[in-house]
Amino acid sequence: DGMNWIQCLSKSIQYIEDHLTDKISMDEISNQAYTSSSQFQLLFHLVFGMTAGEYIETVIDLAALDLLKPGSKIIDIAMRYQYDPQESFSMAFTRFHGFPPSK
Repeated sequence: DGMNWIQCLSKSIQYIEDHLTDKISMDEISNQAYTSSSQFQLLFHLVFGMTAGEYIETVIDLAALDLLKPGSKIIDIAMRYQYDPQESFSMAFTRFHGFPPSK
């Protein structure tokens, strides 16, 4: 049925967001969508116009931009991007940017 792949993609996005601080493989993400890795990547790209890897980087980059705003607090941004605990946000951020969000 037509809704099924949307639910699968949304499950995979949830999985990505829940595991941003881990090293996640495309196989693990595509398992969430019950498809092969190559099928999943094709579908993800068709729907979102970017690869799953680019999506992950985009979330981290959006958080980085938020951090540059005057008066922004790491804890608020961690919450906005549904990072709990805050340390997991710092770990993901540091892994992508090579320096912690406090910098």
